[in-house]
Amino acid sequence: MKKFLMFFLVVVGILFISACVTKPAPEYELVTNVGNGGVLPPKAMIQVSLKDVKTGKEVASTLKVSKDGKDILSESSTKHSFVAEDEGSYKLVITPVGETSGSKTLTFKVTALEREVYLDGGPIVYDRIPADILAKAENILIRFYKYEDVTIPGTTETYSERKRLNLVDTNEDGVYDAWETLPATDSGNHQWYEIPYSVTSSGRTYVINFFEYTEDAIRVWYKVGNRQAYLTLATVGFKLNQDYARYVEPAISQSPYSLDKFTLHERYNSDTKPVFYLTASTDTINAGDKVTVYVQAENVADFAKLYDVRYMQLSVKHSKELELSSVKFSNFMQDLKDIGTYKKNDESVVLYKAFLTGSDETQPATTTFATLEFTVKEATPTSIQLVYEGWWDTYSDYPDKPNPVFKDTSNSNVDGFIIDHQPVEFVTPELPSEGGVRR
Repeated sequence: MKKFLMFFLVVVGILFISACVTKPAPEYELVTNVGNGGVLPPKAMIQVSLKDVKTGKEVASTLKVSKDGKDILSESSTKHSFVAEDEGSYKLVITPVGETSGSKTLTFKVTALEREVYLDGGPIVYDRIPADILAKAENILIRFYKYEDVTIPGTTETYSERKRLNLVDTNEDGVYDAWETLPATDSGNHQWYEIPYSVTSSGRTYVINFFEYTEDAIRVWYKVGNRQAYLTLATVGFKLNQDYARYVEPAISQSPYSLDKFTLHERYNSDTKPVFYLTASTDTINAGDKVTVYVQAENVADFAKLYDVRYMQLSVKHSKELELSSVKFSNFMQDLKDIGTYKKNDESVVLYKAFLTGSDETQPATTTFATLEFTVKEATPTSIQLVYEGWWDTYSDYPDKPNPVFKDTSNSNVDGFIIDHQPVEFVTPELPSEGGVRR
């Protein structure tokens, strides 16, 4: 009994000593200038570190950053800072050096919505000609420049280089339709374009007022009193979110002059626009044929993920000569479960898609939003197109409200998607096509 009691006391003593010498695990606090789950504009500066709660001092830590699931940064330091350059979903994991616990996680999104809402301009720029130049009452000379980032050899740094632009009329129809880029040093071949100070139409003399710049056009606007009219200088315009400049001066006196920069702003670039459009398996139809029409959606899924879109609704209209046979929905949104259905009547169909959390489909995601199969009842020239109904007087032609609807996780409307209403045209063998299948 004494031996047992002595053994018990020894064990208790060991446990007591162990408890006394075991240090509690350090507790860390995340220090950052970003709110968890927040939304930031592009090029936001992110600062983050770990602080020991007990000592109040920042500790050495390892930071790992991923964007849209891909690792983009890993570093060790006491204080971390980096620039979230581009739109996307970011995840930061910061871990104290030498520790297996104490990690902190921070998530946020970067979108251009707030920047575009509060920024001057947009996808259209109205370039007002300065009053002192207009006061000369002379024709206007104008030429254009663009700015491109150039990498400094041997570094990751860049600088902005101004290059010269010439407009080109490739088909010689009198309207410019393409750009030619010249080196910054090639001033001799940089062309001027002379714009009439005034034009006369229907007995009225219109005076030049401003230039309008878009992605696909340059227009010259004139006015007389409250009337306005424009001439199209070019059917080519300016890429979104790239810096350009224009130089204007009076054609005769060449003084004063104005050199100004401008940018067409949007939440996406010209090559990443979220666009819905239609394509078809053929452009020639015969009675009894099966025709497949695809609702394509380039860059739509990426844009939808960025803005937490969970519901989409589109309408397609067609003639009675085409009868809808079937609608198929494929996997469209990666990492979300797609659910699709539709309503139809004689000349239209409304497509619905919802995106839910849960098991994603096993097949790879595709840019095809929906696949529609039609049977040709009568071989007559006809067409199919995506719908926008602005008059509120033909809603009865559709099984549901026809206009596009996009909703996010808060059931709020999401804008920014582009609907291309250009129809897919079908002809009969006797009537040759002038256009062809849109690809």
